[in-house]
Amino acid sequence: MISLQTLRTALLDLLWRLDGTEVKLIIGGGFGIFLKTEYVRAARLRTLIAPEAWPEARSTNDIDLFLRPELLVGLGEAEAARQRDLRTRI
Repeated sequence: MISLQTLRTALLDLLWRLDGTEVKLIIGGGFGIFLKTEYVRAARLRTLIAPEAWPEARSTNDIDLFLRPELLVGLGEAEAARQRDLRTRI
């Protein structure tokens, strides 16, 4: 099983490679929840769940990343697809 520290290192390596680019990542899945929980604890934010009731951190051995569509297709193509979608909804 991959450790949370290994996933954190892999994410930091990826962010280092993306430094200076316009690429923005959304991290989902178990690792995304782990990172959000860690942030909430460090920032001491209020939640509906008492900190002592939070479940133990775990992950699914991977990092689930979500990318903006503009990274996969040209900006013009993405805008055309959006316009088609808007016309379909009307």
